Amino acid sequence: MIPGFAYGGMEHAGATVFARRVDPVSHGAHAQRPLNRDILLLHELNAQWFGDLVTMRWFDDLWLKEGFAQYMAYHALELAQAERERMEALLSGDQTRGLRH
Repeated sequence: MIPGFAYGGMEHAGATVFARRVDPVSHGAHAQRPLNRDILLLHELNAQWFGDLVTMRWFDDLWLKEGFAQYMAYHALELAQAERERMEALLSGDQTRGLRH
């Protein structure tokens, strides 16, 4: 956590940092908005791969890295939420069609 950091998070090769005001793992202000927290975490995770390992030569196309990281964050969140719903249904004993097999 970095106090006074201008952005919510920033990925670097081998490390991802977050602004102290965001604090994605505590029960602070961001805990009131778990969707925003999850998107931020997933965005930085995706930017770590796409931005640092498959990066452009210069910053002219930075929008492409950021856009792809955001797109994949939403895609990953959709998959994670679907899996969470399946697990909650399984644990609650809900015998829906998708869980019988």
